[in-house]
Amino acid sequence: METGIRGKTYKIGQAAKLLDVKPFVLRFWESEFGDVLVPVRTPAGQRAYTEANVATVREIKRLLYDEGLTIEGAKKRLGQTLGRVAQIASPAPASPTPGSPAPGDREQPFMADTSPAAAKSVAAASAPGPADGGEAEPLRATLRDIRSELLSIRDLLGG
Repeated sequence: METGIRGKTYKIGQAAKLLDVKPFVLRFWESEFGDVLVPVRTPAGQRAYTEANVATVREIKRLLYDEGLTIEGAKKRLGQTLGRVAQIASPAPASPTPGSPAPGDREQPFMADTSPAAAKSVAAASAPGPADGGEAEPLRATLRDIRSELLSIRDLLGG
């Protein structure tokens, strides 16, 4: 299913089959993980799962089924992962200058920088170093998912 959203999208039945879960499980997880799993809606109101949504569901399924976490445990784990990404993606300014907006105040909505230079910068920042023991891959996957979600939102808003 293709829509005005950049990339492939899947109807709920297609996504359920791809992920090997029932559609009611996807709807339930949407209600439980509403802060990280929000499929887009078609003009007819149907759910359309983006590639980023599919990746998020895979992570939820892994946490619940493979790691045996409870829903609350999975929410915490996803929140910790997203919290680390937020810290890396938008570090606090060192010291605000007089007359500058307070942190969190924005004059314009956030628009993801999709330039090749920005992509290289994100890749370099999340590349595993000698001290991280290869733990950067889950972070890189989360950054890719967030970038994809932001691009989907931008496209929906007509940007």
